Amino acid sequence: MNHKISPGEYEEALFEKLLYEFQPSGCRVVWDDRSVTGRYSGVKRQLDVAVYRGNEDRPFLVADAKRRTRKIDVSVIESFMGQLDDVAAKIGAIASPLGFSGGAKRRATASNIRILVMSVDEALEMNWRVVAQMIFPGDPTFHPELAAALYRLQRGEEADRIVDAIEQVPLEEWQSFVAYGLSNRLPETADFLWFIAIHHDDDGWRFNAIEQLIASGMLDQFDVNRLFSQEGDPEILQLLRESGFG
Repeated sequence: MNHKISPGEYEEALFEKLLYEFQPSGCRVVWDDRSVTGRYSGVKRQLDVAVYRGNEDRPFLVADAKRRTRKIDVSVIESFMGQLDDVAAKIGAIASPLGFSGGAKRRATASNIRILVMSVDEALEMNWRVVAQMIFPGDPTFHPELAAALYRLQRGEEADRIVDAIEQVPLEEWQSFVAYGLSNRLPETADFLWFIAIHHDDDGWRFNAIEQLIASGMLDQFDVNRLFSQEGDPEILQLLRESGFG
């Protein structure tokens, strides 16, 4: 399902994608870079995203975000080639939500330009990496998964979709996600935790979800008797009883 996104948001999503790809290597990734003067045009060029190595003053990669309502054609590729040549970038990348014509693909391949089909949904999800970095700044490894879960949570998507996004993240990142959700999206997060408590096949996941519901004071809004009727894990049953349930 496609949703609305502004050109600036689409550019930001491309920036977040490249930032994640290049930051660990020590590169510098710049969004909306206007610092580079064209070597032929003699004017400052507006680069949607530029990637630099070390202290070099010219980017080795320039990326362009084209939020268009149709496929990108060959003329767009050739115009972009001129920009790359002017700023002396060795590699180019163009992102578009609806893809590229056959001629555009062939021209891009021959000119060392990477083409990226990034849907509007993917772009909107990508922009939640900023929040993922905020709630768990220490390690970026699982920022994409956190961003996907955050995006789906704020959209009020089904709990199983949120679980799918965050299934593989470690406990510490999971706890950061839940803490953010309880502070900012309380009803949706409570429903997400209750879904885990009832449906998840891992007793560790169920224990953590129930523990969070108890700590937030949200468990009593759900059918606790249902938990007791289907839960067989002794640690979870003990947690419920010690917390005054049952």
